[in-house]
Parts: sequence; C-alpha cells; structure tokens
Amino acid sequence: MISDAIFIMGTLEHCRKTVELQTEPMFLYVFDHYNPSIMGELAAGMPIQDSTHTCELFYLFKKGLFGNPELTETEQRVMDIYSTAISNFAKYGDPNGSNDVNSDLPLRWNPITHQPKMSNDLFEGRTAAFIDIRNRHK
Repeated sequence: MISDAIFIMGTLEHCRKTVELQTEPMFLYVFDHYNPSIMGELAAGMPIQDSTHTCELFYLFKKGLFGNPELTETEQRVMDIYSTAISNFAKYGDPNGSNDVNSDLPLRWNPITHQPKMSNDLFEGRTAAFIDIRNRHK
C-alpha cells in the first residue's frame, strides 16, 4: 500500500498535470506480466506473488536482477512486445512506431488525454482511494 500512496498515485497525478501543460503525446504503462522465476530465490519469501518493480527488466535486457526464467513461447512473446514498444518510444516518441496506421504491437497504444479515464479496478481501486484521500486533505 505504501507503493500505491507514494509511487502510483504520484505518477498518475504527475501524468494528469503534464498532459494539461504540454502538447506532445504522453504514454503510460503498467507491466503486469509475472513469472516468479524472475525473482529467483527471493520469490519464495515474497508476501505477494505478483509483478513488481524491476520485473520488466528481464524482458528488455534478457537478464533478470535475481533470476532468469526459461524463455518459453509466452516469455518470448512478452519480450518481443515490450522491447518493440520501448524501442519505438525511444526512436519515435510513440510506442506504436512512426506510422499511425501500422504497428508491430498487437494493439494500439493510446496516449493519455486531457480527460484521462482511470479504471475503477486499477490496483483493485486502491489508487483512486488514495487520490481521493489526498484531495480531501489538501
């Protein structure tokens, strides 16, 4: 819950404010694919078995911080999609690539808009609850 209150809520609020100020598109993602072998021996002692900070690094560098999962068809697919999106963003400022019509991604990645829609179930609704608490106690 500390990460919700400090990192996630802060990131979402920063995105909302940035979108109000700039004209360039802004993109945000949540990496929620989880393979316990990425955490190596630490996985057994983790109270929550879910994707966490740094889990995505394996899919970008093919090297995990604590463990390296077997490269199954699923893991290779995640790696291909994630590395394509990150490479496209680095090259073009858009994870979809340089062409609005064609993309190597399986779906279109839309930028954050001036009227952002936050899913009510984002992190089981905890993020919205923390934003509401903060707004009531400013």
